[in-house]
Amino acid sequence: MYFDACDRINRQASPNEYKNIWNHWAFVKDSTKGTMYIYLNSILWHSGDSKFNAITGNSIEKFYIGTNAALRAQYILNYKGIVDELRLWNTARSQADIQRNMNRILYGTETGLVAYYQFDHTTGTMILKDQTNNNNDGTLETINTWSTPWVTSGATLDQPTLTTISASQISGRTNATLTGSINPNNYTLTDIRFEYGTTSGQYDHNTVAVPAMVSGASLTIVKGVTGVITQSKWYYRLTGKIGKLRFYGQERTIDIIPLPILTIRGASQLNK
Repeated sequence: MYFDACDRINRQASPNEYKNIWNHWAFVKDSTKGTMYIYLNSILWHSGDSKFNAITGNSIEKFYIGTNAALRAQYILNYKGIVDELRLWNTARSQADIQRNMNRILYGTETGLVAYYQFDHTTGTMILKDQTNNNNDGTLETINTWSTPWVTSGATLDQPTLTTISASQISGRTNATLTGSINPNNYTLTDIRFEYGTTSGQYDHNTVAVPAMVSGASLTIVKGVTGVITQSKWYYRLTGKIGKLRFYGQERTIDIIPLPILTIRGASQLNK
């Protein structure tokens, strides 16, 4: 394991420390103190002193996971693993900082957070979106050459629980009340909405729920909608955001209850 940041520290890793398991690796440099650290799951794994070469704006031109194409050809170096998240900071994170946040999703607005990549794509794309407001989007150079570039992550990260519960409909009308619940799990969720549409997995309507922001204790979420139920079946789900990352409850359906059809036919009258 090499940590290069205008200085270098390195140590031989054992297979039981990285093979077929999820880990949180953190690399920290404080050029003022001249120290470099590598943390494995928030525990100090390796360190080095007298590393005073400062990381300045001109020191880092590009950042690679693994190596770029030229170095791969020269040194045959590749990263043979799965990445769930990548976070870049402009401050030297303490061990307490690392331990506090390593299993939590970030909002993207934390002090010192320069770039935040969550790798939550489902299909191939060359752009890796930065989840901060710094717009440090990345490029996935070899995404189209991998046989299975996207896999379901098994990494353990705390997250909220959104549950789509039920919908009630007034018989024969186009109005409904949607219900769900959220366990924030110590996060603050914003932009809480119900998405809905007449095709499963495709939601061409959405409406802001009540409340639209949740933190603290679990809450029941309710929203009435009008004038949109026009088909025999309607699909909907609850959704909310932490920073730029959106979470979803399960999809549920509501069947439309038609009004009885009354037919008025002709009438005949007997003469008096």
